[in-house]
Amino acid sequence: MDRLRAIEYFVCTADAGSISAAADTLGVSVAAVSKSLGALEARLRVSLFTRGPRGIVLTRDGEAYLARCRRILSEVDSAEAALSSPTYSPRGTLVVGLPPLLAAYCIAPALGSFRSRFPDIAVHLRRAYRDTEPFFATLDALVMLGWPSNEDAVALHLAETRFLICAAPAYWASAGIPDDPSQLAAHDCLVYRTPEEVAMEVWTFARNGNSQAVSLKPKVIGDEQGWLIAQAVSGAGVVRTIDLTVREHLKRGELIPVLLDWTACEAPPVHIIYRKVQRRNERVGAFVQFLRELFSELEATRLPRTSASLSPATTGMPEWWGRNRLRRARYRV
Repeated sequence: MDRLRAIEYFVCTADAGSISAAADTLGVSVAAVSKSLGALEARLRVSLFTRGPRGIVLTRDGEAYLARCRRILSEVDSAEAALSSPTYSPRGTLVVGLPPLLAAYCIAPALGSFRSRFPDIAVHLRRAYRDTEPFFATLDALVMLGWPSNEDAVALHLAETRFLICAAPAYWASAGIPDDPSQLAAHDCLVYRTPEEVAMEVWTFARNGNSQAVSLKPKVIGDEQGWLIAQAVSGAGVVRTIDLTVREHLKRGELIPVLLDWTACEAPPVHIIYRKVQRRNERVGAFVQFLRELFSELEATRLPRTSASLSPATTGMPEWWGRNRLRRARYRV
C-alpha cells in the first residue's frame, strides 16, 4: 500500500463526501479509491467512515485522523515547494472570487506574502459567493464559505470554522450577559442575510446531546457580515460571526464572546473551488498552497481557546442550505 497516496485519497474522500466524487476529483477509478481506503482502514484497524442516508460520514476516529492527515499533506506540499527551482515562478493573471468577509479579515491582510513569493502573478480579486453562480465560470478559483455543490468543479477543504456570539463590552454591561441561548431572543441581535436573500433569524445551539433553536427578532439585517461586525464593535448589539474573522477584535477586547460552553451550530467550512480545466494551472496551484498554509495557521491560533469537545468539526451540509435557493427573506432593509 502506498501510504501517502492512501492518505491523499482519504482526505479527498472526506472533503468530497463520497467515494465517487473523490475519484472524479482525483482522476482515478472508484474502485481504486475504495481499495485504497479499505487497505488504510485494515492497516489502522479502525473504521474511518460509516454509511448514512446522505452518504459516507466520518467516524470519531476518522475525524481525529483527518486533522493529522491534513497536516501531513501540508508538510509534503511545503517540502516540494521548497525544492522547486528558484529560477522559475508562475506568471500571468489570477482571477479569484472571494466573499467580502473572508477577503477583508483573513486573506487580504496576508496577500502581501503571496505577492512576495510570486511577484509575476497579477492577482485580480472579485466579489463572489457560490460555486453555482454563472459568474463562477469567469474565475480561475473561488474561495467559498459553505458547502460545495458544483459537481463539475474541484473543491478542496481549507478550514472548519466556528460561530461565536459576540458583542462589545459596553453592550454586555448594559444589556446583561446571557447564560443560556434562549435569552438571546430578548437581545438586540444583528442578523446576516445570505446571497439567496434568506435572513438567518434562527440561531441553533448544541451541548451534551441537547439542542436549542432560538428565534430572533432582528434589530438589524445586513447583506454583508462585515457591516454587522462593525456595528457590534460600536455597541449596537449581538452578532453571530465566524471565529477566524474576529481574531483581532477579540485580542483588542473590542468584542467579547459569550455562551462558550455551547456550540453554535452550522458554521460553514472554507473551501477553494476551481473548474477541472484549471487543474494544471500553476497560478491556481500556487494560490491553493498559499491558502492551505494561511488557514492552517489561522486554525492553529484561533481564539478563544476552548476544550477539544467544543472545537470545530466536520458536520456536513445543513438542510436549510439547499433550500436557500428557493426561499426569500421575510425581512428587508
